[in-house]
Amino acid sequence: MSSARALLKRVRVLVPLLALVAVLAPASSATAAPAPSLDTVQKKVDSLVQKMQVASEQYNTANVDLAESRKRQAALRKQIDALEPRVATLADRTASYAVDAYQGSDLSLMTSLLGSGSPQTFLDQMTIIESLTKDSQAQLNELVRAQDTLNAAKKKLDAEVLDQAAQRRTLRDRKETLAKDLAVWRKLRTKLAPTIDTSGPLPVYNGDTASRAGKVLKFAYDALGSPYVFGAAGPGSYDCSGLTLAAYQQVGVSLPHSARRQLAQGPQVPQSDLMPGDLVYFYSDVHHVGIYIGNGKVIHAPQPGENVKISEMSVFPFAGASRPGA
Repeated sequence: MSSARALLKRVRVLVPLLALVAVLAPASSATAAPAPSLDTVQKKVDSLVQKMQVASEQYNTANVDLAESRKRQAALRKQIDALEPRVATLADRTASYAVDAYQGSDLSLMTSLLGSGSPQTFLDQMTIIESLTKDSQAQLNELVRAQDTLNAAKKKLDAEVLDQAAQRRTLRDRKETLAKDLAVWRKLRTKLAPTIDTSGPLPVYNGDTASRAGKVLKFAYDALGSPYVFGAAGPGSYDCSGLTLAAYQQVGVSLPHSARRQLAQGPQVPQSDLMPGDLVYFYSDVHHVGIYIGNGKVIHAPQPGENVKISEMSVFPFAGASRPGA
């Protein structure tokens, strides 16, 4: 009887343990989720790359907007600082005139007036002081109004700067999240299909290098093979608007680090009038830009994981073109 009880006790202990082992044991191959196919992984990579391109250009644009707002903020502060001593000087002058006219605090002036020997002369001179006081007060009021206007504008701009800085942080965080996701999926793609280097010799520019367009094209050809890096404007790596920015720096033309802002800066040209060296923009939200080299082709920094290369314009949806510095 005691042996039966001992066996029953062992069974009661073993049953929960076996259940726990079943829960913790890895799923069998029959129930495991199938690994994603190369096609599925590639589509995910392409989708993330597209989102990264958009996020990167949005971040670049936010950087440009914030820098310009801070520049205007500094200019307003300078104007306000310049007004302050003028306001203080006029306020002192107005107060001095008022004291002279109504309290007689300037004894030398009052002594001079009283010694004029003529009450009318004294009254005339007091009238002059009163007139000076009114003129000074009018100028002071005008300066104070200007100061109030500038302070109101700065308050509004300060709020704008705070909003833009917050937006830039949000875009930066989105870029970082997308970059981490992209790295995971790229690693999986490489595991499924290792990359094979099929690149050949890079094209060399042999055209005119004296003109502005020629210098831009020479720079673009020399950049072929440089890796795409978000936010980079050289030397050695670029994103799309960073490449165009750097190319036009060679000819003294300053461009913002944003495809959308570069198109807005212009001057814009129709697609039918494109000339080598012009900038060509793509997608409805203008998040990509390249340098036109003729024959329907552009040099551009395409996407993460790729290098600066030559592509047919027709593979991208055309959004506009510009000829900076024209």
